[in-house]
Amino acid sequence: MQPGRRATRPLHRAGRWLRRQCRAAQAHRLAGRRLPRPVQRVDRREHHDLFRPGRQRFPHPRPAVGPRLRRFRHRQRRCACGAGLLDRPRHVVAAGHLPGGAVVTGQERPTAVVTGGSRGIGASICARLAAAGYAVHFCYRRAERRAETTVARLRRTGAHIRSHRADITDPGRVAAFAAAVGESGRGVDVLVLNASGGMEREAPPGYADRINGEAQVAVLDAFGALLRPGASIVYLTSVQSHRFGTIDEFDSYHAIASSKHRGERLVGRWCLARTPPVAWTTVVSDMVDGTPAALLMDLREPGASDDRRRAAARNAAPLPTVEAVAAQVVSAVTPARSPGAYVDFVAGGAIGAAVVRQPHPLGSTQ
Repeated sequence: MQPGRRATRPLHRAGRWLRRQCRAAQAHRLAGRRLPRPVQRVDRREHHDLFRPGRQRFPHPRPAVGPRLRRFRHRQRRCACGAGLLDRPRHVVAAGHLPGGAVVTGQERPTAVVTGGSRGIGASICARLAAAGYAVHFCYRRAERRAETTVARLRRTGAHIRSHRADITDPGRVAAFAAAVGESGRGVDVLVLNASGGMEREAPPGYADRINGEAQVAVLDAFGALLRPGASIVYLTSVQSHRFGTIDEFDSYHAIASSKHRGERLVGRWCLARTPPVAWTTVVSDMVDGTPAALLMDLREPGASDDRRRAAARNAAPLPTVEAVAAQVVSAVTPARSPGAYVDFVAGGAIGAAVVRQPHPLGSTQ
């Protein structure tokens, strides 16, 4: 007998027994009857005996469980759940039940795409869009484990969400991201341009202009064919970038503000020239407290974020939070706005009061 054959046969016998139980459970369900929850047939000590041959095992107070046994138990539970033998996890919300009691199937869900959705404002936007009934796709640059954690956390609430690894400065990655979203067969209803950069210490020269300018247009070009008529496009920026040249700014943020101001104009020209027209909204906020951008600003210029907080406290307008910005983004697309160019200001810091649906200056010049 070959090594390992003795260990596989009991697993096969247990698998055959489980399949018989599943078929019986399905027959009972069709007949309107219900089976009691079965007791696991294979003893843990028996598995321990199989996986450690040649030793004296019994009695053993706590048998070891190897990866092979864990995989077997995972398949066993998954098969049993599909047949109705075991209860499903209670924290999983039934797919299709949206807030307010509405029932929507997977094919009927509108699609939302978010760039840079693995953490911070992007992750909060994904969570709110999923709660509003959207099937959400987001991209991340390289933090795969963090993206998987975000997806797992949101799926536990019943969210329809997928992550895609795509650096928006890489045209090939962006094209693959758009192709993966297009495989669903449904167009994109909401596109949120959240990803930005340029403050990283290892950023090469010209990186801020590329990621905040040309990369944003590359994302629009890649998803242009997927955008549905009347789709909503949201561009996130800072008040220092939106009002660049008319507002004081820290020296460490001057180049970033200039690149994002240029990117806003590039995105605006693309959206206003598109046929059929879309609803383009620019969400403007002051420095968002607790975000990676605030930490990077402190690395470039120590104490910059503290100075911004003190100035906001003197104006009796605390800095905006991640949730406040995400809520404003979602309110800009639910319900959908009529085609046009808008600016929404998030209250906090240099922005004394929130302003919604203000006409964008670029829209009046077209």
